[in-house]
Amino acid sequence: MSTLIEPILVRDRRGLPAYFADLPGPTTGALMFRVGTSDESLVQRGFTHLIEHLTLHDIDDPALQWNGFVDVNRTVFHATGPHDRVEAFLRTVAARLGALPHDRLEAERQVLAAESRRRGSQGVFAELMSRRWGAAGWGTCGWWELGLRNADFDAIDAWRRRHFTRGNAALWMTSPPSQSLLVDLDEGERIATCDPAPVVAGRAWFRHDTAGVSFMSRIDRSASAVFAVQHLTETFQRELRGEGLCYSAQSLWQRLDAGRAATMFTCDTTPQREGQLVSRMLQLLDQAPDAFSAGALAAMRARRAAAPDSPEDETRARLDAWTLDLLFGRPPTTVSAERADEEQCTVASVFYSLRKIREDALLMVPPGVGVNHRDLPPYPSPQPADVGGRRHRFAVFFEPRDRDGSLQIGDRGLSVQSAESGTSVRWPDVAAVMRWTDGTRLVVDRSGNGVTVEPHRYHGGPDVVRAIDDRTDRALAVDVGARYSTPPAKMAGDTTIRVLRIARTALVAVSLISLLLGPLCLASGLAGDGTAWTVLGAALLVVGLVVGPIFAVWSTPRPRSFVWDDAHHRASLPDHLDRSAGSIPGGLLLGWVAARGHLTPAWSAAFDDEIASLQAGSTTGPTLYRSMGGVLSDDMIDEICNEFFTDYLGQRHTGFDLDLRRATPGRATFYEIPDTWASQAAVIGVIDEAFARWRRLGRRRLLRHLRRVTSLGGAHAWRGRQADERAMLLVQSRRRRKWRPAKA
Repeated sequence: MSTLIEPILVRDRRGLPAYFADLPGPTTGALMFRVGTSDESLVQRGFTHLIEHLTLHDIDDPALQWNGFVDVNRTVFHATGPHDRVEAFLRTVAARLGALPHDRLEAERQVLAAESRRRGSQGVFAELMSRRWGAAGWGTCGWWELGLRNADFDAIDAWRRRHFTRGNAALWMTSPPSQSLLVDLDEGERIATCDPAPVVAGRAWFRHDTAGVSFMSRIDRSASAVFAVQHLTETFQRELRGEGLCYSAQSLWQRLDAGRAATMFTCDTTPQREGQLVSRMLQLLDQAPDAFSAGALAAMRARRAAAPDSPEDETRARLDAWTLDLLFGRPPTTVSAERADEEQCTVASVFYSLRKIREDALLMVPPGVGVNHRDLPPYPSPQPADVGGRRHRFAVFFEPRDRDGSLQIGDRGLSVQSAESGTSVRWPDVAAVMRWTDGTRLVVDRSGNGVTVEPHRYHGGPDVVRAIDDRTDRALAVDVGARYSTPPAKMAGDTTIRVLRIARTALVAVSLISLLLGPLCLASGLAGDGTAWTVLGAALLVVGLVVGPIFAVWSTPRPRSFVWDDAHHRASLPDHLDRSAGSIPGGLLLGWVAARGHLTPAWSAAFDDEIASLQAGSTTGPTLYRSMGGVLSDDMIDEICNEFFTDYLGQRHTGFDLDLRRATPGRATFYEIPDTWASQAAVIGVIDEAFARWRRLGRRRLLRHLRRVTSLGGAHAWRGRQADERAMLLVQSRRRRKWRPAKA
């Protein structure tokens, strides 16, 4: 057992509490505030992080190692180095907090945006937290920093004045603070910790796109809980590694408030053994309480006593933990009292903690892995509700079940549903409304459920968007820019589209009639019936030969800045399929593009190895598609492919949708097509046939434009979407059915 070093609690002359211990070596000092991601609403997410960056901007002291961070419940500014330089750093941080640099707001906003891209996923722990508590309180750590999008300096400064105050701060140092140390902070009150209601209160499991298997449980903060976590971690490491199921089993402990904590266990493994790992982990978790014994408790105490941690490291950990406990309002303790609590732990108390961990386990498994356990239900799926108001049917289909689906918007909320599933959001529960420039809205409630409304997918979609904006608080709106590179486009209402389609049809009819009557009138005029007939005949020929073709080309320009396919914004997948299945339809299409050399040079060069592997039959398009970020857009493919896709992807009863069914028969949805080379080869074959037919129908662009205009209702009519507003208004004919009802 290491020698006790007792931290001492003092206060400066203005009342700021500080823990310190006289440790050898360079001094470490940390200024801690009781504010973190759990204190931010969804539309404020990132405020605290931005303040931390603004505060530390342009600090330059080569004598120090310094940094700052924000976690669930706190914000910390820390430095290590000479004692006087550390105290100077703490004073500088306090001064910066009193006057944030206004001119750095936009630059630091961009820095944080770049940092979030570098970090990628918020991590396994954050995902488990957000599944447990949704989009409020402790769960917000798993969400994007949406507050960075729209926050102005006044909002950020108001957040700073509320949370970064003397009453909400504490300090710790590894050497006695000098008499002259004065951390000058504004007056303020202590911020109480949140207490959100969990979305799921007990045991459950869900799939997530991650490697390995993890679970999280809530637990009381006690010495018995510490022993329980240690026992489980050692058991997983010993048993699972001994059976070759994992390399490493790890645990993480997160203090939530004065009396509660969340603990996470995670085990890595190989993709082929994920299912076995899940079964074995659950078996060990179920057996852990009953298998725990007095011998196991004594062995853990012996290992803790022989641990190589130095007294200095142990004291630093206590300084940090006790300072946060001080901000939580937990009564101060001593090293002796903590050691006494450890000694008083019994087998019964550890048994109780192990049972609490087992009964509260929220399990996360990789895609495609199922859980068959009698006491572990699946994570509850969102359920649709009747919110009143008008129903809007799908105009663009991603799968057959969309035929029976609809979006409903009323005074009580917003609901989207199909024959099998659905989700609802009630207006009083809305936490954020994410808005894209193409009109798309994602409405998220505090439990983390969301409804995505893409205007082009619904009849009356623009009306739905306007209704969402009218019914939600503007303070909850977050402008998130364009989805990929799609430009802004004002969506026309149903009446406008209908009138313009009638005008388009009438002009085409006039052009055809002019081609028939023009020669007759011109012949009559030349035969001596008068100059008027000659002029009329010439005018009709001009209308028929010039106006019609010009209108055809003008009304159907080649799509530009358009996303043909994006797996990230597909409809929700069936429950038995994992997220990667959303890449199947677009991925098989990309496989044809890459196999036939239609990728642009920049994209071909960036993924030359993957493309060569696909062309050799060693990999598939969905695999390449996921590597490219799940997007297939116009700037990735050459001009002839764009021309072809404009026709091919927009057919009502033919085109890619029918060919995909023909190449892979017997599948209920496109997402159930197996990701194999056999599937890819079959899809390449049918698209080759379609491309050959398309080239025979009109090798010149003008003829293709004419075919789009004149084939008003035929099998080869163009039914695609355009990003260009003019083309969208004049040409777009929204698809009412892409799948014909099955015959009895």
